[in-house]
Amino acid sequence: MKSQKYNHITRVLLAVGLFSITLPALAAQVPPGTVLAEKQELVRNNGSEPSSLDPHKVESDVENNIISDLFEGLVSVSTAGDIQPRLAEKWENKDNTVWTFHLRPGATWSDGTAITAQDIVWSWQRLVSPLTASPYASYPGNMHIVNGAEIARGQKAPETLGVRAVDDATFEVTLTQPNAAFLAMLAHPSLVPLDKVLISRYGDKWTKPEHMVTSGPYKLSQWVVNERIVAERNPRYWDNAHIVINKVTYLPISSEAADINRYKAGEIDIVYTVPINQFAQLKKTLGEQLNVSPQLATYFAAFGAPWPKIRDGNLRLLLETAPKGFSPDWVRYEKGKGWQLKAEKPIIGSYDAIRVYLWAGMLDDGDKQKARLLTRFKPMAARTVEQGVPPEKTNVATGKTTGNGPVGFSAALLPFLQNEDARAIQRQRVADHYPGADAYYSTVLTLFGQGWDQHRFRFTAGGELRPDWNQECTSSH
Repeated sequence: MKSQKYNHITRVLLAVGLFSITLPALAAQVPPGTVLAEKQELVRNNGSEPSSLDPHKVESDVENNIISDLFEGLVSVSTAGDIQPRLAEKWENKDNTVWTFHLRPGATWSDGTAITAQDIVWSWQRLVSPLTASPYASYPGNMHIVNGAEIARGQKAPETLGVRAVDDATFEVTLTQPNAAFLAMLAHPSLVPLDKVLISRYGDKWTKPEHMVTSGPYKLSQWVVNERIVAERNPRYWDNAHIVINKVTYLPISSEAADINRYKAGEIDIVYTVPINQFAQLKKTLGEQLNVSPQLATYFAAFGAPWPKIRDGNLRLLLETAPKGFSPDWVRYEKGKGWQLKAEKPIIGSYDAIRVYLWAGMLDDGDKQKARLLTRFKPMAARTVEQGVPPEKTNVATGKTTGNGPVGFSAALLPFLQNEDARAIQRQRVADHYPGADAYYSTVLTLFGQGWDQHRFRFTAGGELRPDWNQECTSSH
């Protein structure tokens, strides 16, 4: 999701005691013997006025902070990265492409009516439909749900999306290919179920407090535009026994200075941001009240005008230093002689060279240099196909390979391999052996290779980045 644009590095929460446990959609496990405050109410700054509380119409933290308190999806992801069951009590899959989810018995909307698998099917169809115009319409396609991408492009009907209700309590999703990140992607706020009857009856006004029904720990009780939004505890929430805070008030304070000052005055319990220039001082004066919440983010850089020079220089380098079709880790440049393989020690291509194949594969198909590079590096592709996994090390001078490369190598070759069957083998290896937390380099390679394979980004022939929303990033020239 896109975060609100502020001049700061991280989102910072300032909270006291048990208030710090009230992050969106998380129930509190109160330690035995803990004495709770008599009044369990929370006031937090939310940065600005939300544009909507329709999960299919928004894309920033301003909206999703509130939506995550009001609605719940099939699963959630803990701060440690663990998948936790929420509306889905359990699940199983067949061949990592057909996933079946079993809803919690007795899970209901805030009005007491049952949440069914049909609700989820309809909600996901609404999300991907071009008529909804959701900023996350492409998300089901990115998850590799059958027909997701085609529906978002207007090529197929929303009813053809690869989801179905087996019965009221059983929900099935069919993917076009295995996706190692599938369960984690389910936690996105755009995938929460919505009430079809409610939306059909009230249209865009369904998010008004007098109409809205919710599935999460809180329900909307008041919305005064540009003043406050109030959510109260939902007694019909399936995990209500572990909810501590009875009421949450969200304020639209855009000024960081006002935010901090109101916290110091005791008027709010959580601030939205902390000014960078005050961070060190506040850390000294507030101590443990200042908490930096970890966030996962992806950043892109566009080269723009310098790209042709970089590309042309790289082409000569790569072609001249791969006599047997395998790229070396390191070479040196000698004046008057050009690029030279390092002869003083074995000329090996391994953990550094794998990025060359990744680079070549990610070039736009219209880039005239791509074909030349793929032709030169055909031996690497052939060896990978022959042994089923990329080699770990290659003698660049002789073409002899040794060892099996880690799973990150398989991910890096997803853009590079041109044979779909060969690509499918490496794709499955990534899905079956996704890098662990201790495999940083393999994880980085996987983010690039799998991200490309899942159509999350492309590069144009001119070297501009094209993210999954199909817009080129602004050129740097």
